Amino acid sequence: QPSYSCLVIPVNHSSPPRVQHWVSAGLPPSKLVVGLPTYGRSWSLSSSTNTSLGAPASGAGSAGVLTGEAGFLAYSEICQKLEGGLWTEVVDPSGRMGPYAYGEGEWVGYDDPTMARVKAEYVLAQGLGGAMFWDLPSDDFRNTCGKVAYPIVRAVSDILLS
Repeated sequence: QPSYSCLVIPVNHSSPPRVQHWVSAGLPPSKLVVGLPTYGRSWSLSSSTNTSLGAPASGAGSAGVLTGEAGFLAYSEICQKLEGGLWTEVVDPSGRMGPYAYGEGEWVGYDDPTMARVKAEYVLAQGLGGAMFWDLPSDDFRNTCGKVAYPIVRAVSDILLS
């Protein structure tokens, strides 16, 4: 019998085939750990009137105050823009992917606590080994959006530890 350590894969709308591939190849589901983001990837829109999924972009979005990196926004930076009315959130009605938001000539795709719960439920339903976070400090650890500290981490924890 082969020896396995652990494999981390991102979870998104294309994850079921990925998970099934590894399980079909003989990897025990308990050895699969899924990676969840606490940040979003952002883009500068080519046109402020085309803000839909797949809208043309001219480059990476502006660097966030916390992240300091173009094209990379912490969840707390995203939720502050939403709460401040600077950006508009669009949620997938099918629940197959996380939301995206747009405003100020930019577009960002990210996971929120609702999508994090969906992914945690997927981990449980598939009997996977667990979940990990790509970047803990990008969650709203200071509770700046007024809901709860670490809302994404807490959403996953609430599901996996219940």
